[in-house]
Parts: sequence; structure tokens; C-alpha cells
Amino acid sequence: MSIAGFVAQLASQFIFKQKRWAVAVVALLLIASGYAVSRTGHYGAQLVHIEAVGPQGKFLESEEGHAH
Repeated sequence: MSIAGFVAQLASQFIFKQKRWAVAVVALLLIASGYAVSRTGHYGAQLVHIEAVGPQGKFLESEEGHAH
């Protein structure tokens, strides 16, 4: 999403010459990107601090013990 926001900003700057709708699209893309990063950080912190999965992958199921 960040790359899409960057490309949209370039298009807004050079192709659409600062049209309001293009700037709004860029803003929405960058807000969505920030939201995605914050949710990823939240889930990562939950895994480490609440679920007690270590940062090195401790306490994960091994492939041998996993039944499909």
C-alpha cells in the first residue's frame, strides 16, 4: 500500500497537477498503509507478550507433531 501511495503521489504531482481527488486518493492510501502497519505491530506484540510465542519462534508446533 505504501508503494501504491508513492506511485499515486507521483501521478498526483506530475500527471494530475494537484487535483483534489488525486490528493484524496493518496491520503486514503497512506492512511490505509499506516493502519496496516499498526495492526501488524499489534498482532506481533500480542503473539510475543500475550501468547508467549518467542521472537525466535519458541513454543511453535514442530512439523513432526502437527496432524493435518
